[in-house]
Amino acid sequence: MSAQPMPSSISMAAAYLTDEQALEKLVTPIPNNQQLKEALKPGFAGDVNIYHAGTRTARYVRADGKLAVCFILTEVSQQEAQAIGAAFDKVKAKDTGYAAFETAVRSVIPPQIGQVN
Repeated sequence: MSAQPMPSSISMAAAYLTDEQALEKLVTPIPNNQQLKEALKPGFAGDVNIYHAGTRTARYVRADGKLAVCFILTEVSQQEAQAIGAAFDKVKAKDTGYAAFETAVRSVIPPQIGQVN
């Protein structure tokens, strides 16, 4: 009997770009975070997608100049992470909230049978 893959999970964290302590907590768990740390300053508006193969974790950071939001997706392949990033980019101009991110994820990774949403 083969092992079933673990289902992906979504979480998020946010920090105001003026709150150095909150930003530190936001970026500390991200491997190789130095460039991201340098970018996340007051006024930064943009997005960064980061994939870590060792943990099969993708992070999607969105900032609007005042607030940075990081969506974290676990148990995902690099190809899935890239497809989700592209799907999220299509909706981000309209909505960068949790529901929009979850919609982007579900467009690439359908919910597992029996999974509670």
